[in-house]
Amino acid sequence: MNKIVGLDIGENSVKMAYFVGRELKRTAKLELPDAMVSGGRILSMDAMADFLHDAAKGSGIPLTNAALVVPASEVYTRVITLPAMTEQQLFYNLPYEFRDFLTEEKSKYFFDYAVRRIVNDETGHPKEMELFACAILKTTVEGYRAMLHRAGFRLRVLTVTECAYGAVLGAYLRRMGAENDDRDRCIVSIGHRSTHLYIYHGATFDSRREIDVGGRLIDEQIAEHCGVDIHLAHSYMRSDYNGVLEADYAREAYSRLAVEIMKVVNFYNYNNRDRELHDLYICGGEIGLLGNKKLEDGNLCKECASKLSPWFSDRRRSTVDQIREQLDWREANQQRVAQFNPTRTLGNDMKVILDEDAGRFIVTRSSRWREANPDVLDFSQVTGCDTEIRESRTELHWKDSDGEE
Repeated sequence: MNKIVGLDIGENSVKMAYFVGRELKRTAKLELPDAMVSGGRILSMDAMADFLHDAAKGSGIPLTNAALVVPASEVYTRVITLPAMTEQQLFYNLPYEFRDFLTEEKSKYFFDYAVRRIVNDETGHPKEMELFACAILKTTVEGYRAMLHRAGFRLRVLTVTECAYGAVLGAYLRRMGAENDDRDRCIVSIGHRSTHLYIYHGATFDSRREIDVGGRLIDEQIAEHCGVDIHLAHSYMRSDYNGVLEADYAREAYSRLAVEIMKVVNFYNYNNRDRELHDLYICGGEIGLLGNKKLEDGNLCKECASKLSPWFSDRRRSTVDQIREQLDWREANQQRVAQFNPTRTLGNDMKVILDEDAGRFIVTRSSRWREANPDVLDFSQVTGCDTEIRESRTELHWKDSDGEE
């Protein structure tokens, strides 16, 4: 599968990511119309198929192979430990591990698993195996297949959120050369109506928690304080209209969400005193309420955005790696600013300040420019200039003792 589109259908939006091989080509996030998804379940497969088709076309994403993330409401997942057995024996025994959860006959379900680890006995032979297992109704799978077929896609991969995030973490750790790093990590996915926390040892899934607080809480606060309906309030939140995301009532909502997240983290640390969970990664359809800026292949937080060069204007088409390189350069620029010794200043409001001894200059309007961290440039980087001459004249008139000018 050289080309594939990853799809994540949430309560309020659809996320798409188009890959060619391992290279990310394009992403898109689109708001869903009302009453399309409820409790993680798609209410109309035909309507969703038509929406996906139009959304992909409008976003420049090809209709090709698809990998779909299944919502938790549609699949049963368990971490189980079984005696070592063959694959044939495992598929015979796996349904019995879900007997307390299934609502239909086991023949109506698909079962699958991933081996997490094998425990050997003292002779080195397999004794036990720990699995991440799942069960999903066959009718649910066929429903998704038909929906994607109507939309123009070919379903090739159906996965659960726990495995999708685990794969992302695994790829991240490999890229950082930290495959054996088994520190505890938590992915916080902020949704529209709720927030989910996925806890991992390294890239191995441990547990999941749900918080009944999401982006809708911000919408409700904006609607109440601005006197608008919930839909208009949501658009206010998306665009940070009149700075609503910085308002006191919005900060109270953030604090409530933060408190609920920390309750989960503290409870986990209390029950796992030999480990420590302190790395949190924020994502989800409602990540925009944190003031994040969209990149070509990800998001940029408000704090990092404030550190970019004041002359930088191509953020939307930049990748995460390009932004990271610029932030590293801007951090190194602080040292150049500290070493900058002005010898001449040109201009009034916007100033060009020269360090003629070092052959460098800065351009800034800030009176506290060392704190502003303006880009320090070399004279050799100047390739040309435009000149503008502004002339002003003032006439002085006076009168003599006879009152004549």
